[in-house]
Amino acid sequence: MRKTVVELEVYFSDCDPTGFAHSSKHFQWFEQGRITLLKEANIDSSFVSDYHFMTIDSYCKYKSSVRFGDKLIIEATINEKDISRILEFNYKITKKLGKKLVATGNTRHVLTTINGQLLQRIPVSIREKLNLYIEGE
Repeated sequence: MRKTVVELEVYFSDCDPTGFAHSSKHFQWFEQGRITLLKEANIDSSFVSDYHFMTIDSYCKYKSSVRFGDKLIIEATINEKDISRILEFNYKITKKLGKKLVATGNTRHVLTTINGQLLQRIPVSIREKLNLYIEGE
């Protein structure tokens, strides 16, 4: 399974008063992985002008905490089973130093037109790009 890898550092603004990264930040880090994956699949900002990704489900399982200055590795993959109606992305966050697991999770998305109309199927042009990404091209 092909994966996209993003490295980042935990900023002071990511942390709550206790000094640990706030739990909401994990979803932002998931998004960074997802957006990078889409860019690697040649689905960039021009895509966003025609369609909107609407999140219909999100989940995070927290395994360990992180602090300001920690370096993280975000791995993002796309569920290959059925990309015709719903796009499901899976994520894994680990600390770069020591490879300690921080969190795992997933998000599921549908597409809508810019006017908010739900698309019953992911457009063929997008599925083709995602399939090329999955195949490693």
